[in-house]
Order: sequence, then C-alpha cells, then structure tokens
Amino acid sequence: MKTWRIQPCTSKTLAALYGVTEKAFRTQLKPLEGKIGKKHGYLYTVKQLMIIFDEYCTPAGIEIIYPDAIPVRKRGNVYRGAGNHSDAGGLMI
Repeated sequence: MKTWRIQPCTSKTLAALYGVTEKAFRTQLKPLEGKIGKKHGYLYTVKQLMIIFDEYCTPAGIEIIYPDAIPVRKRGNVYRGAGNHSDAGGLMI
C-alpha cells in the first residue's frame, strides 16, 4: 500500500491518486463544490482535501497521512505605530 502525506495539491494530482482523468475528477466533485469552496489559485488546501476525502472517499490502495494539526494564521494585536498609546511620544524606529 502506498502512502501519501496530505498537502496542498492540484486537481491533476488528485485525479492521478484516484486513477481517473482530471476532467472526470472535476465532474465527480461538482456536487461537493458548496462544501469544498473555491481553490486558492491552482491548489486545494489541506482543509479542502480533508473534506474531499471525508465526503467523497479516499483513493483505493493509498494510505493518507493526515497532519497532526492544521496551522492557523493568527493576526495578533501587533503594535504598528503611535496610535492611541500615551507612551508613544515620538517616532519609533
């Protein structure tokens, strides 16, 4: 059994995993478009791939290695200038 580590990939790569043409694969995913969402450029994200594997099915003869955790980009409260801070008396470099 082959193993495949889940990572962002194109529909062409996914079609090869399933052993079908890219056109047939896209046709089979049409009913799931609402759940999957839009691709980011040419790639499906890890989260989208997990939805595809859960809703559609996993490729036959391939063991999928899922990530431990999906990284999340957080925008923290970053100090970006003088703003309303009382201690910011001048230009900060």
